[in-house]
Amino acid sequence: MPKRPGEPDCTWADLSRIWSALAWSPSVRIEEGVRTMLDHIEYWRDAPVWTPEKIAGATAGWFKYLRKA
Repeated sequence: MPKRPGEPDCTWADLSRIWSALAWSPSVRIEEGVRTMLDHIEYWRDAPVWTPEKIAGATAGWFKYLRKA
């Protein structure tokens, strides 16, 4: 599946901060999550692409409330 616009090339997730601050841990192991995603890849293949304009529209309300804070 080709990379869509806006998707990162890679990420370096570091959960150590959330583990220590909130005593949180994931409920799904990465292997299980990847397996589930691959099992449903056809659903995601046709997912809409987020463009800068669509992101701005979807988040406009967030920034309206954040400015008041």
